[in-house]
Amino acid sequence: MRNVLGLLLMLVGALLGTVATAHATVTLGNTTVADQFTINEPGGCIGGCIPIGQAGYIVNTTAPNMIVSAGEYKFTFLGAGDSFLPNMFSVAGGGTFCSQAVAGCNGGVASVIGSSFVMNLAAGDIPFTFTADVGGTACQISNSSTTNALPNTGCASYFVGLGSGGVGYIGLTDQAYPGDHDFQDLAVMVRGVPEPASLALFGTALTGLLMLRRRHGSI
Repeated sequence: MRNVLGLLLMLVGALLGTVATAHATVTLGNTTVADQFTINEPGGCIGGCIPIGQAGYIVNTTAPNMIVSAGEYKFTFLGAGDSFLPNMFSVAGGGTFCSQAVAGCNGGVASVIGSSFVMNLAAGDIPFTFTADVGGTACQISNSSTTNALPNTGCASYFVGLGSGGVGYIGLTDQAYPGDHDFQDLAVMVRGVPEPASLALFGTALTGLLMLRRRHGSI
């Protein structure tokens, strides 16, 4: 029985590794030293915000992009800072976050801090777009767009960074950089979701181990 118990422990260990690596993953691409940036102010954000000290890259001389492996991802609205402009974050084929209640954005309903949506993404760039000043002199800036590099955008810039545990942060600064540089005017967190099949396998193995230990308590 000791051998059986040992095999089950090895199986649980292997499955733990599977669960740990089964997450969809977030990475960054098209990054340059000139575009490195560290979040250094809250920008009036009253939500979770992008953490002060978070390192990443901004749209400045080129267009850094956030890349994912194929899988399921959760997007969470962290807050909208002290911007007076109605801004929108959207993912093609998925959900939308709105900093204010304004027509043309999510049916005129402002997003609640902590609200989220989950969607499956193909491998490649996350197809997200920020729209600054919805309903006004709106301008758009999209992930990895070749027109992002300033001064072509003229009105906005975004930040992308990777936090601990593979969490991704995306933040908008809705007026021309560097005059506006907090990147908290609409902040979003994205993380991979574990595959249910891997979690089910882990649960099955763990249940078997517990049943065996209960049956042979002295093993």
